Amino acid sequence: MLEKGVDKDAIYNTSEESKGRGWAVLNLWIILQDDNRLDEAKPILEYAVKNKVNLVEAPYILANVYNKDSKEAVYYYRISAENGYARAQYELASIYESGEYVTKDLKEASIWYRKAAEQGLAIAQFNLGVCYKNGRGVAQDYFEAVKWYRKAADQGNAIAQNNLGVCYENGQGVARD
Repeated sequence: MLEKGVDKDAIYNTSEESKGRGWAVLNLWIILQDDNRLDEAKPILEYAVKNKVNLVEAPYILANVYNKDSKEAVYYYRISAENGYARAQYELASIYESGEYVTKDLKEASIWYRKAAEQGLAIAQFNLGVCYKNGRGVAQDYFEAVKWYRKAADQGNAIAQNNLGVCYENGQGVARD
């Protein structure tokens, strides 16, 4: 464990040397967070993002540090999402769907849900299925809804399993059963 009052310049120099290996920065952040030293941890993550040491997990964690529901969180979720992090893509989609801190945009939400869903994130697959079933941001398409519900259901998402059952019961996107 790091001693309190650790030399921040030493942290930043270590971070600089570990470019391309952003895990060093994240591990340091985890140590400080576990020791309830978020005041020291937050600048390390901000440094990692600013200096492109880690543009996947670090901005996602920062978004959560900024309490998800703020313009700063949206900014950091976007960085992480644009760099391919499925959880950030899902969070960004949810923000666009709700219209919190951004202009509500169901088409943009469905785009981000799709990116996360294609990476196998079950909750994003379920939400994309909902988008298709209800025509929210995409053209209504029961076959696509069933496809995404099935992917989420196969991963154990209970709500997707229920919605898939309803599709079978009503013959929406599948033969009625």
